Amino acid sequence: MITKEQWEEIEKTLSYPYQSVKLRCDGYEVHAVVKSDNMKLVIVLYIDGWMKGEWLKDESEMGVKFFDRKTKYLSKPKERAGAFKQMNNKRLPSDLRAIFKRIYEAKYSYFSPVWTSARSFCRHIRKTCNEIELMENV
Repeated sequence: MITKEQWEEIEKTLSYPYQSVKLRCDGYEVHAVVKSDNMKLVIVLYIDGWMKGEWLKDESEMGVKFFDRKTKYLSKPKERAGAFKQMNNKRLPSDLRAIFKRIYEAKYSYFSPVWTSARSFCRHIRKTCNEIELMENV
């Protein structure tokens, strides 16, 4: 198991550009690398040296365990505001209000192998993995 001081060191390491950390999580080798993406630092994960597209699907065990789940609305904010206004309009029939409610609440989600925060990455790994050990702090 990793101590609290080691977690703090991992978070500190993953806050600097071009640093990396290797962890063994539930038998998988997780390599977290800090890269630059559009003038922003992000943490990219490789599991057993790979990043496969099949892990980004909703039913993937690897996606749930290691990747960041992103949720977005289907409609634009302006459309959502109009749908919210119509959803609360009492003069409309209830079936039309239900349609506007569906438009307002419609979302989709996907997994991303990119983390924007070292703290959230470490918190997620601690929550989803049972056995974690630090292999190397590069």
